[in-house]
Amino acid sequence: MKMTKWIMICLLAVALVPAGCSKKDSGAGDQQAAVSINVPKLLASFTAASPELQALSKEAVRNIQDGNYPKTLETLEKLAAAADLTDAQKEAVTEVAAQVKQTAAREAARPTQ
Repeated sequence: MKMTKWIMICLLAVALVPAGCSKKDSGAGDQQAAVSINVPKLLASFTAASPELQALSKEAVRNIQDGNYPKTLETLEKLAAAADLTDAQKEAVTEVAAQVKQTAAREAARPTQ
């Protein structure tokens, strides 16, 4: 009896594995084409910065999370214009700004549903 129960459990598990692993085809190309915005790099580069620069970097992240890309770009421009940026901070701001521009362009090109 115990052996039959284990066999049934194994057969059920084998039958359910393909159903759980199937891929949905709708939107798979969109996910691959999505641009990733490197928010952790931006935040990490401003951890030792002045409180004003930290506030601007956090504001940019909030705008990214809200999907407000024009406001994000404004904030990143303010960050980039700061005189006391390190090379790592400049690189992070430039990289994130490029990623935001790509994401905004992709969002604008996406058809509304």
